[in-house]
Amino acid sequence: MLAFTVGVATPLLVLCLLPLISLGVWIVVKALRLWDWIPVRGEVIELRMIGTEGSLAPVFSYPGPNGRIYTIDDTVGRNPPKYAVGDVVEVSYPPLVS
Repeated sequence: MLAFTVGVATPLLVLCLLPLISLGVWIVVKALRLWDWIPVRGEVIELRMIGTEGSLAPVFSYPGPNGRIYTIDDTVGRNPPKYAVGDVVEVSYPPLVS
């Protein structure tokens, strides 16, 4: 009877731990991908309304390595907004792949 219980419990334990192990691997991979991102000074150039509840999300501009100005829209808005137009913020972008 004990052998049957251990035999059934092992696959169940593996099935329960598999999502946690997968989550841990995903977090490590995500952290490693962000490790070499390049920080630059950016600026809030606009606040855009998101949804119907009046949340405002910032739009940032920042200089790229080639001197070109890039923009990125935040997808999370707040009411009241966290940033104001003209605020200077740190923005990070991934290194260019050659």
